[in-house]
Formats: sequence, structure tokens, C-alpha cells
Amino acid sequence: MSEKNTGVVNLRYRDGSEGSLFNPVKFNNQDYTQLKNNHLERNCLFVDSTFPPNGCSLGDLPYLDNWEEDHLKWLRPALTFCKEGASRFNVCQGYINNSWFLAALSSLTFNQTMMNQVVPTNQSFLDYDYAGIFHFRFWRFGKWVDVVIDDFLPMTDNHLLSVFSQDGHEFWAALLEKAYAKYDPASEDSQ
Repeated sequence: MSEKNTGVVNLRYRDGSEGSLFNPVKFNNQDYTQLKNNHLERNCLFVDSTFPPNGCSLGDLPYLDNWEEDHLKWLRPALTFCKEGASRFNVCQGYINNSWFLAALSSLTFNQTMMNQVVPTNQSFLDYDYAGIFHFRFWRFGKWVDVVIDDFLPMTDNHLLSVFSQDGHEFWAALLEKAYAKYDPASEDSQ
């Protein structure tokens, strides 16, 4: 979507009604700001009970052999959320065979305005602001939908199952893929 089209989409909701960029529909009624502030105040990390860090959230992954499934771990990354100037060349496909998603991520990096709308910039792994919670926005059926996730990512043999950054130190793409899998569980089954 061009920046001109992005502006038209956002003008549609200039009154701030639900579904606008500044008042997106809250998926599963989870409010990112409220949850994050709550966990920061309590000094504990968010764990998403609606999309828990276990095999139930992965669905059926027929291309993982039994050894990999037995050694599957859910870990929290502790490096960089998104470097300045995300690049399509830095996103690589993981075990999950969804090249269509990888292509969409790569396209997203061409339009910084759209990137900032889908991947809000008000989140990081910095200690003072870190609560183990992230959120992403998806445009669906004429409305923005905000999806909240924890930052547990599935790994086997020290490799992410999801998309990953080429340098291994950036996690916006893997977390965005997790948010999309939560929002549209059928996406992982349509490979």
C-alpha cells in the first residue's frame, strides 16, 4: 500500500472510532498499554494465557521430527526488537514453511509509514520499559486490529522455528509472525 493510500485509509477513521489506527480493535479484548503498565508496576513479565508458550500454540508442524519436538523450548529473546531501518535482506525463513509471510514482511520494510503502523515503535527490550509484552496491528475487513503477545519464541537446537534475522540479534519479524499466528491460526496450516 502506498503512503498516499495509507493516508486515505487513516482518514477514514479520523474521528478515532474503533478500528482506527489510534483506536484499533483489541483482539481477545487485550489492551496492550493496560497489560504492559500492570506488569511493569508488578515487576513481572507478561505470559499470554490466550496464546501460551507451548505446543498448543504451534498447531501441527509435520516437518519437525520427534527429536526436534522433544527438544523444543520456548525462550525470551533479550537483544534488539527492531534496528533502525529494517531491511528485507535481514529477514530469513525458519522451519515454518510460509514463504508468503516472508514476502509480506519483506514488502513491509519498503514503506516505513506502514511498517510503523503494523509494528508500533513504542516497544523494546530495554530494561526500564520491558515487560515481556509486544503488540502488532493488522488491517482486516476495513479495520485495524491490535494483537498482544508475550515474547516467548519457539526454538529447537538453538534455532528459531519462525522467521529470523540474518544477524540473529533482531526479533521484530519473529514476534510479528507469532502475532499473526495468534490472530489467524489457519495461517500456519495453509502452507
